Amino acid sequence: MISTEPEASFKRSQLYPGVSCVTYDARFSPSAMRDVNYFDVPDQDYLSGNVTGVKAFWEVAKAAAEDEDDEIFLPIIAAAQKLLDTKYQRGAAAAFLWTVNAALVFASKQPGFAGFMMKELKVIEKDYTDEIKLNAHRMRETNQAFIGNMLGTGFSAASKAPGKQKLEIAGGKNGSDGCQRRERGPKSAADAVVQRP
Repeated sequence: MISTEPEASFKRSQLYPGVSCVTYDARFSPSAMRDVNYFDVPDQDYLSGNVTGVKAFWEVAKAAAEDEDDEIFLPIIAAAQKLLDTKYQRGAAAAFLWTVNAALVFASKQPGFAGFMMKELKVIEKDYTDEIKLNAHRMRETNQAFIGNMLGTGFSAASKAPGKQKLEIAGGKNGSDGCQRRERGPKSAADAVVQRP
């Protein structure tokens, strides 16, 4: 049976092993992702919070290096940014974000960084190309459905014989408005004259 105590009194568990700053409501399984706090740090004075923030970065970096989650940093960075204006958690949030920045600057100076960036660009290019192909496929399907809908509601397919291609409207060659429909295909100058009934 689930307790009716205030939410803050419930026990919290770590969502990732070894990452103390990411917690969830322990009444549920981790896969339920209930009440996840991506930057769960204690209230501290600013300098003590700085130490907590650096430790939190190390825990997250270690989990990322062990392939815990390829996108583990994204929600944690977002959560830390929201705490920069708080009174007792901003020290941890600021130190965490400074350390993220320092780690990126350090990484950018490593010899293999350009190769890493090239690899990332290739991934983005592939995703972009795949998306274009998917959109083109969807567009073809949509167009085919639209054409099928037109043909099924009054339009008939044109004859494929050269010079005989027509678009016939339901109700006869002249249509309900009484106007003659001009044939599509090769025409002489005389044929191009609009004839009125």
